[in-house]
Amino acid sequence: MVDFYSLFYELESSGFYEYVLPFFLIFVIVFAMLEKTKILGSTGNSSERKPKTNLNIVLSIILAMIVLFNTNLIYLMNQT
Repeated sequence: MVDFYSLFYELESSGFYEYVLPFFLIFVIVFAMLEKTKILGSTGNSSERKPKTNLNIVLSIILAMIVLFNTNLIYLMNQT
């Protein structure tokens, strides 16, 4: 039977906290900002404006990868 301690230890030893969580954090923040502001444009008529979600996802993934590859930022995020 797996307890929570061993589960969290396995996640920590595999690098989940150093790489996956910061990636998702940056992705979610950037994606939410792009969806809310509709900075990349919107589709539909004037009564049903919807953001261009496919572009927002691509840009959010790219920005999250850039932050992930910058090891200094990841180090700062893990220190706090």
